Amino acid sequence: MKSFFRISFIFVLLLNFPVNIFSQEGYELESIKFEGNRHLSSYLLKKYMELETKTVTNRILWWKEWPVFHQEELEDDLIRIRQFYQTNGYLYAQVSARTETDKEKYRLKLIIQITENEPILFDGYTISVQSPEMGKVDSIIELSKKKINFKNSAVFRDEDVSNAVNTLYLGLINNGFPFPKVDPEVSVDTVEQKAKVNFKVKSNNFSHLGNIRIEGLEDSEEELVRKRMNLKSGSIYSKKDINTARSNAFNTNLFQYVVVNPDVSLDTGNIVPLVVSVEESKRWDFRIGAGYSTDDRFRISLLITKRAFLGGDRTLEYGIKHSYTWPIDTYLKFTQPGFLMRGVDFIFNPYYSIDREVDYNVERLGSNFTFDKDFGRKHSAYFAYTWEQSKLTSSLDTTLDENDQVSWDYISGFSVGYQFKILNSTFDPKKGWALYITNGLSGLFFDKAANYYKIAVDLRRYQPLRNEFVLALRSKIGYMVPMEPDETTPIQERFLLGGSNSIRGYRRNAIGFQNDEGVTIGGNSMMEGSVELRYPIYKSFRGVVFMDAGNTWEDSGYYSFRDLKYSIGLGLRYSTPIGPIRLDMATPVINDPFSFHFYITIGQAF
Repeated sequence: MKSFFRISFIFVLLLNFPVNIFSQEGYELESIKFEGNRHLSSYLLKKYMELETKTVTNRILWWKEWPVFHQEELEDDLIRIRQFYQTNGYLYAQVSARTETDKEKYRLKLIIQITENEPILFDGYTISVQSPEMGKVDSIIELSKKKINFKNSAVFRDEDVSNAVNTLYLGLINNGFPFPKVDPEVSVDTVEQKAKVNFKVKSNNFSHLGNIRIEGLEDSEEELVRKRMNLKSGSIYSKKDINTARSNAFNTNLFQYVVVNPDVSLDTGNIVPLVVSVEESKRWDFRIGAGYSTDDRFRISLLITKRAFLGGDRTLEYGIKHSYTWPIDTYLKFTQPGFLMRGVDFIFNPYYSIDREVDYNVERLGSNFTFDKDFGRKHSAYFAYTWEQSKLTSSLDTTLDENDQVSWDYISGFSVGYQFKILNSTFDPKKGWALYITNGLSGLFFDKAANYYKIAVDLRRYQPLRNEFVLALRSKIGYMVPMEPDETTPIQERFLLGGSNSIRGYRRNAIGFQNDEGVTIGGNSMMEGSVELRYPIYKSFRGVVFMDAGNTWEDSGYYSFRDLKYSIGLGLRYSTPIGPIRLDMATPVINDPFSFHFYITIGQAF
C-alpha cells in the first residue's frame, strides 16, 4: 500500500512539472520574449532575470560562450518578476513560461507569459506622530506633505511610498531631529482593490550640535578645517548642513576622505556632539600622461601639484606638455580658496605656449587673474582679467595677407563665464543638462591692445534610452566683433573648428574662414553641433556612433546651414574612475573627400 502512494505521488509531481523543461537543461538560450506586459517594459523586466541571452553586440565576440538555460534560474526569475509587478501595484499578477526548442541546434527560445490583472489603486494616506516636540514636528510634516506626490486612484507603487518616507525623514533630520523613524503601514482592501498608507513618525528631542572633535590631522591646521566646514556648536542639528560641511572639507584637496558622524560615545540628550575623521592626502603629487591622435601625433604631459602651499589649503600646480600641435605648453597655477569671502577661489595662472595651427604658429605669453565662485552644485561663475602678448608667424609654405594682421601686440581684457549643470556624473554623464556661457571684452589698459568682443554658448543634453543606450547632444554657437578703433579681430582669437573635441573628421582647427590665398585665418562667427549614440558592449566597454557638423564665417553674426561641414565616425570607450579612455575614428562626408582621423585620449568628446 505504501508503494502505491509513493508511486502515485511521483506521478502527480511529473504531471505538474513538464518533463520537456527538464530535458532542455543546458540548451543554448537564443532569446527571451515577454507577452502580456502592457504596463512594464521588457527592458525593465529583464533586469530582474539571471537568465540572459547573447546580445547582438556580444555575438561579434565569437569566443564568448553562449548563455545556457537552467530550470532553477528560470524559477527564481519568475518569482522576481512577479515580486517586481507586486511592488508596482499589480498584486495579483501571474507569471509563467514556455519554450520553443530547436533540438538540432540544441537551442531554445524562452517566452514569459504575464497576466497583469487589475492593479491596486492608491486611496489616501494618514500620518501619526509620536514625539516630545509635537508642535515642531507637526509644522515640519506640514511642509513635507507639500512635497509628497500621492494621487488618489493612481496605481499604488512601493517606490512612491519609499519616496514619501524619505521626504518625511529628511524633513525631520534636516531640522533638528537627528534620529527620526518613519514606518509605513499599508492596508489593502482586496474587494475594492485599493490601498491606504499610515506613516508612523517617531522622533527624539529637538537637538543642537555639541562639541565637534576632529581626528586624523597630522600636517593640516585644525583651525583651517573648522573654518572651511563652518559648523558651529549650538546650531540646530541638520544632516544637510553636516553633509555640506563634509564636502567643503574634502574640497580643500587636503584629504583622501572625510567622514562626519555623531559621537555615540557621548549621551547628552538634546545635544549631539560630532566626530570628524580624516585621512590626509600626500602633499606632493606627480602625474605623467601620454596619448595619440592624428593631429597631435604622440603627446606627453607632466603635472606637479603641491598641496598646502605656503600653508592652509592653497595649491600650486605646474604643468607642461609637448605634442606636434603644441611644441610647448607650460603653465603655473596658484589657487587661494576662500579669497575675501567664503566660496570664492582666487586663481593666478601665468602661461607660455607655442601653438602650431594649420597655416601659422602662435607664440603666447600671458597670465589670467580669476575669481571663481560656486553657487551650490548646479551653478558656478567666474570673473577674470587676462593679459597676453602674442606673436603670429606664418608657416614656411604660406603667407598672411597684410589685411589679415594689424599692429597690436597685446590682448588685455575681462571675461565673465557661467555654468549650469544637472548631471548624474561629471566624467561620464548619462543623464542631464549642461550650459556653458563665456563673454570676453578686450582693449583695456593698453593702447596697443586688440579691441573686440567675443561670446560663445555651449548647450549639452544627455538622454538615457532603453538597454543602457544614451543619446548625447551638443550645440554651440559663437560670435565675435571688432570694437572701435579696430576694424578687424585678431587672427589668433578667432573661431576655428576640428579635432578630437570638435568636428572629429578634420584636423585640429582646420575648419575656418580662408583668405584669398587659401590661408585658414578663422572666423568671427561659429556654429557646430554633435550627436552621439553611446551603447554598452561588454562590461566596462562601450561603443559610440557619432556625427559632427559645423563651420565658421568671416562676417560677424552670419550663419548658414548650407555651408556646414560634416563628419561621421565610430568610437570605443573603456570606463575608469577618472573618466572613459576614448578611441575615436572619424572621416569627413558630403562636402569633402574621405580622410580618416584617429584619437586616443581620456574623457568623452563632450
